Amino acid sequence: MLQFVQTRRGQLSVFAIIGALTGSYVWRSGDAPHATTNEPMPTTPVTVTTTPNRPATPAFTPPGADIPLLPPAEQSPSSRDNGLLANKSRLDPALRADLGRQQLLHGVAIPWREANLGADVARIVAIVHVKEGDVVAAGQPLIDFDRSETSQQLNVAAAAERGAAAAVRQAELELSLARYRQEQLESAFQAGASTAAERQEATIRWQQSQAALDVARHAADQASAQLQLAKVEDQRRTLRAPFSGVVMRIDAVAGEIVEQPSSLIQLADLGRLRTELQLPASSMSQLRLQAPWLLRAGAPLNADVQARLIAVEPRVNPVTQTIRAVFEIPNEAGHPAGFSVRLPAGANAGPENDDSAP
Repeated sequence: MLQFVQTRRGQLSVFAIIGALTGSYVWRSGDAPHATTNEPMPTTPVTVTTTPNRPATPAFTPPGADIPLLPPAEQSPSSRDNGLLANKSRLDPALRADLGRQQLLHGVAIPWREANLGADVARIVAIVHVKEGDVVAAGQPLIDFDRSETSQQLNVAAAAERGAAAAVRQAELELSLARYRQEQLESAFQAGASTAAERQEATIRWQQSQAALDVARHAADQASAQLQLAKVEDQRRTLRAPFSGVVMRIDAVAGEIVEQPSSLIQLADLGRLRTELQLPASSMSQLRLQAPWLLRAGAPLNADVQARLIAVEPRVNPVTQTIRAVFEIPNEAGHPAGFSVRLPAGANAGPENDDSAP
């Protein structure tokens, strides 16, 4: 049984093996030599078992598993901070709660509404009406797709609708004529100037004309419905803004074929912003909907902003002991979205600007 010395990086050094065999010296990577007779080695020994006609195989140890943490004096400030945050579970409960609160009471101001608009099927872009940064109104055209197919369908449907309407008018005239003839023969029959057979024939012709008119009207209704469908399909070849907002991004150029599904325009409503903060669960009794709050905005604002609490999720996160609160931030000045938001230093868990808050 031989005892080899594992280096700091979890690898067996050639010098360490030689030293272990000769009993003289061993080296660690980057260290000065140490005697193995009287000085204990600050490394982890690895047991190697040898068998006849088989090379020695060291037991596997994960690299770095035996590396002790550096003393605080040898750690950089960043490494000490990272170690502190990575080992919060070992900290004092009060300090751990304070660190958790500092990390949770932050959010990001996002647009009140966002929409990624595109084609539902493969289409050809004909005209792009807007550019990035444009302010658009609800219903405003953004992109026109190729209409060659839908225009033809629309023309055919319109012609069919006109033909069906003409057929209805023709059937109405024939019904009027049949009704007139039936009334004339009825009068003649009463006067003895026509036979019962002639009267019966006129009555049947009048009934047939009535049925023909019903068929013509039904066909006209179908033609009208087909025309409406063609118009809807044609209107779908124009991409319109679903709400008023700012064009954030455009991924379309005239003439290109877009695949389905595709996002061509990103639209955002920046008239109002919203943010979410994780507040301590202990503050839930102090939260009132629509109450004003004071939040601190990061760059590029770097100023306090007024906000209003609009929603509180009625559920506590069991890990962080926090609740999710949603705030509305007015944005009449048109500030860009995406800036950081947090509670100002020293702020408590209640509204900042509402003296009536409990």
